[in-house]
Amino acid sequence: MKHAFVNDSCMNQSEWCNLAYWEMSQRVGPPFPVEPPAVNVFGNVPYGDGLNLETLAQHSFSPPESVRKTRCKIGLGVTLSREDNRVWVYNRSDNPIFVSSLTLEGPDSPSPTRVPAEHCLASTIPRRLLT
Repeated sequence: MKHAFVNDSCMNQSEWCNLAYWEMSQRVGPPFPVEPPAVNVFGNVPYGDGLNLETLAQHSFSPPESVRKTRCKIGLGVTLSREDNRVWVYNRSDNPIFVSSLTLEGPDSPSPTRVPAEHCLASTIPRRLLT
């Protein structure tokens, strides 16, 4: 997962962010609206309730071997959680993940933020989006 962003143009007021999933530097699948206060996103290992990457990608074809290997590395994946005025990304995998969000860096930032395995990252929600 490359992007998870708080979105002020959500269609439904109960949506607090949209997930956008990327493979091999290209976004695949449509943005996925998030309504519950927390959501789990995992690789090919089902972990309770949440989304697996295959669901986010919505491929109508079999992904390349390199993509399948990467999904296996993601394992338990991440938990995105909205808590008060922050969004937390908890990396539950054994490998680093990369997160890109306009609330973490400016729109011209060249690279995403690296989150090591078993670490978390907090991002403040802009005041205009808090409702």
